[in-house]
Amino acid sequence: MEGKVSTAEDRRTKMKAENQKMFFVEMFGIKGRAFSFCCHFSSPLSSFPSIISLHIRRQIVLPTFSFTPMADDVAAPAPSGAVDDFAQRTSQFFEFVHGGNTDRLRALIDSLSADELNTLLQMNDPRNEQQFALLIAIMKGHTEIAALLLEKGANVHQTTVRQVNHVNLAVTPLWVAVNMRQLEMCRVLIAHGANVDLGSDSSLTPLLLACDKGSTPIVTLLVENGANVNLGDSEGMMPLMIVCRAGRIELVRFLLSHGANVEQMDNSGMRFALLYAASKGQLEVCRLLVDEWAADVNQQAVDGITPLMGACIRGRLDITIFLIEHGAHIDQADMDGYNALMWAVKQRKTEVARHLLAIGANADQVGIDGKRARDLARESRRAEMIDLFRTTANNEQREDGNAQQDEQPQQQQ
Repeated sequence: MEGKVSTAEDRRTKMKAENQKMFFVEMFGIKGRAFSFCCHFSSPLSSFPSIISLHIRRQIVLPTFSFTPMADDVAAPAPSGAVDDFAQRTSQFFEFVHGGNTDRLRALIDSLSADELNTLLQMNDPRNEQQFALLIAIMKGHTEIAALLLEKGANVHQTTVRQVNHVNLAVTPLWVAVNMRQLEMCRVLIAHGANVDLGSDSSLTPLLLACDKGSTPIVTLLVENGANVNLGDSEGMMPLMIVCRAGRIELVRFLLSHGANVEQMDNSGMRFALLYAASKGQLEVCRLLVDEWAADVNQQAVDGITPLMGACIRGRLDITIFLIEHGAHIDQADMDGYNALMWAVKQRKTEVARHLLAIGANADQVGIDGKRARDLARESRRAEMIDLFRTTANNEQREDGNAQQDEQPQQQQ
């Protein structure tokens, strides 16, 4: 009788283990090493965190489909007590990290073997599969916890996935700390060897992120610890371009004083610092770039766009006047044959167009599309813009008439 009960229990145990195995495969998509592990150690007595913990500890590597000939081993019980004990310490470890309990975490770490500690430092929290201990400490703002984990061997460059501009990127702990504006956390990470130029797999460096956030203390910390001020992202966007675009004049001054290239273009050749400043309406940044750092007011992008054109497109009369006063060529054309006046008209910036006409901009310049500024004015369907060119034409006619009258007395004489 006992034999029959034992056999039935064995069958139930084996069936339950098999169901667990298939559950892991179907619900979690576990493959390769993890899949094979589950085949060997998916005891009914083992919780999912325990299995994952043991899997990481054992570093088992087996062929994905090797479970078939191992059916007899599927129901083999996990090592007695070992898994449950480690699972409990795993739970405590992450609990102390989350709670910022430095003393209790230190005591727990001291009780672990080297292999167990290494496993816990690398593994993700079983309750959140995208958060490892150091990342949790950073996100919680637990600087002392982060320092302790790093002191005990946490990988300062272990990456996690974050969505940036609707794209998933693998980012470093330093990147996360910068993103959260945690200055002291950044200090701790750098002190433990964080690469200040390593941020994400798209080359979005910590310095670029700090510039985008406008965090002057973190920008200063990164640069003083060797961050490359002329290192851009995968598209060639530079730290200087970011702060010029945003009008962060103190950061512009700081980066320039630490070697930022004032005329550096992005990879497309479509943007550079002064063009960003002019097209975004940042007059004080334009003054700084031109007056103090001799930025070329006539620098052109690959499509021929100049800072003056950028200011006209934006409708910034003050920047337009400033650039012209500092030598911007008023009739310089882009690759389409458009000058600054034509861009002002096309973008319906009446006051800018009026000023350009008043100082002698060429209203007869022809683009490669065969259009002149007055043609663009008619297309705008704006009465004030059309009147601007009608008034200009009338003035020209009066000037021509006066000139002819002046010539007649001379001919009679």
